[in-house]
Amino acid sequence: MKPKVKFISADWKDIDNKGGLIEQFVKAFRSYGLHIYQDSELEGTDMYGFIVSDQKLTKKQIKELLK
Repeated sequence: MKPKVKFISADWKDIDNKGGLIEQFVKAFRSYGLHIYQDSELEGTDMYGFIVSDQKLTKKQIKELLK
């Protein structure tokens, strides 16, 4: 069976622009049936962080995961 793949790339300044790296990752993950959420603990920092799940998560579940 042929593997299902997605190619993702972006210039460093296009990390979070429309059509940039983050948006491409979100689309790729969704195509595999995965859900992606931003790690709110990293807001206000120069880092990006994400939670990837095979199930849809509620805000309460995400909050629990970040404890």
